[in-house]
Formats: sequence, C-alpha cells, structure tokens
Amino acid sequence: MKALGYKRRPAVKKGFSDDPDVMEARLLFAQEGITWDRHRIACILFSDEVWAKGGAHTIEWITMREDGSDRYNPTCVQHKYSKQKAWMFWGSIIGGKKGPFCFWEKEWGNMNSAGYCEHILPLVESYIEIQSRDGLRVFFQQDGAACHRSYKTREWLLDHHIYWIAWPPYSPDLNLIEHV
Repeated sequence: MKALGYKRRPAVKKGFSDDPDVMEARLLFAQEGITWDRHRIACILFSDEVWAKGGAHTIEWITMREDGSDRYNPTCVQHKYSKQKAWMFWGSIIGGKKGPFCFWEKEWGNMNSAGYCEHILPLVESYIEIQSRDGLRVFFQQDGAACHRSYKTREWLLDHHIYWIAWPPYSPDLNLIEHV
C-alpha cells in the first residue's frame, strides 16, 4: 500500500454532520432551546459518560493517500474494535450541581441497552423521583449513543414516566456536561 502512496492512521473525529436532515434537526433544536429561560435549563439533568481506559468503544482508522486527497472518501474508514476491558464513568449535572453518577464496572462488559437500563436508569429514576417531591419537573438528557436510542431504553423511560429530551445527532456542543 505504501508503494501505491497510501498510509494508515487514526481517523480524526468528525465534528458536525453535513447531512441536511441532521443540520435541520440541530437548527430546530437550537430554535426551541433559545426560548428556554434559566429555570427551564436548570430542570434538565444533563448526562454523559467517559471511558477511563481504552476499551468498549472503537477506534476508527482511515487508509488514505499520503497527500490526503481522498481523506473524506467513506470507503477508506475501517473500524478497529478494542478487546480490552475498561471502566466507564457516567455522570450528570443539573442546575449547576452534580447529579447521580456511576462507575461502570469491568464485569458488566460493554454498555448496551440492557446494562444501561439495569445500572444507570434506576439512578436517574430515583433522583428524578426525589426532585419531583420538591415540585421540580426534571427532563433527562442523554446523547445519541446506541444504548440511549434503543427501543428497550425508550420503552424503559416511558414505563417509568421519565421525560427525556430528543437530542439531535452530532450535537455534543449543545450538552452542558460536555464542558465540565
């Protein structure tokens, strides 16, 4: 491959999508969000997770010409799955304060919707239940991870009367916890 002018290196993480549907969803969300007052924002339980060491997520590699001329060709991308177990930290903030959090144990394996519903969402439910006793209606925010979007997760949230915000794809910049 080198003789043909190609090299292999980790892919640069993509920022925003240029897909018109995604751009439209981001715009609609921003137009709604700009009308929210401080109280409305303070009622959102922003959540995110981070892996402490390699592990359950993938690394994308891209094979491209040395000169970078075909860098955006989607056929160049190759997923490399890591077999190493890892810890994950899931946390949340609400109203500028820390909310519920959890360390994902290595024995639990990769995060999937079954594990998410078993280990994370009960924490969210009990926190929201406590807040609702004080008259606060809490909205739950989660990003577009596969286990967050799954039918099983959405069904669990509906069954437990947890209101969540439909988050547009490729929008980590709109999540307040990303800046913490």
